[in-house]
Amino acid sequence: MRRRKNGGLLRRPQTWLSVISLLVALAAALAGGRDRNLAAGGGDGRGIFAAFARLGVDLEEVVRMRNSPLPPQGKPRGAPWRTIVKVIDGDSVELDGAEMVRLIGIDAPEASVNRKMGDDLRKMGIPGGGEAMAALGRKAGLFARRLAEGRRCWLEYERRSSDQYGRTLAYVHLQDGTILNEAMLSAGYARAYLNQAFAYKKRYILLQVAAWRGGRGLWAGGGPQGLPGDSP
Repeated sequence: MRRRKNGGLLRRPQTWLSVISLLVALAAALAGGRDRNLAAGGGDGRGIFAAFARLGVDLEEVVRMRNSPLPPQGKPRGAPWRTIVKVIDGDSVELDGAEMVRLIGIDAPEASVNRKMGDDLRKMGIPGGGEAMAALGRKAGLFARRLAEGRRCWLEYERRSSDQYGRTLAYVHLQDGTILNEAMLSAGYARAYLNQAFAYKKRYILLQVAAWRGGRGLWAGGGPQGLPGDSP
C-alpha cells in the first residue's frame, strides 16, 4: 500500500487546487445547471466541506475523480422523441410502447412498505420507520409526476443498457431541457448512488450536497442518516 506523505492527500498543494476546482464545478452546476434553486445550497467552502462529511462522502475520492462531463445541451440527431406515459415512482417511468425506464445514478425512497424498505431503512436511517420512508417516497413520486408525466423526452444511455429486471437504464431528458435524474437530486427527492460507476457521478454528488445544504426533500429537518446501497 502506498504511504501517504505530508499527513494525507488533502494537505498537498496540488490537491487543494483540485478541491478548489471541485468547488468551482459546484458553482458551475449552480449557475449553469437546469435548477437555479440549487443556489440555496451555496455559501462558503467550509459549509460545503461539512456537507460532504455529514453525508459520508469521501472528499478525497471525489477529488480523485476526473472532471465530470456536462450532459448534452440538446437532443442529438437521430434520437427519437418519446412520451412519458406514467411515472412509476421517484426513479422509474413508463414510456410509450410499455418501455420501463430506470433513471441512472439515483435512488428515490420506496412509496410503499415492501421487502426493499427494510434495507433502505437500515442504510438511510430515516426516523419514523417504514411509513415515514413511504411518505417521502410518495412525495418523490408526486414531484416526478408533476414534472414529467405526459411530457415528451429523449433518452441518453450508458454502456449498460438494462438492469436485472429488464428495465432500460437511461438519463431522461425532457423537452424543456430538464434532466429528470438531476431534477430529482436537486429537489432532494433522490440520492446519488455512490458505489456505482456512471458518467455524471461527480456531478450528481455535488447536486446531492447542494440539496442537503438547502434542506430540501429527504434532507428537510436534518434528513436521513447514512447512504444508499449499490443496487436499485
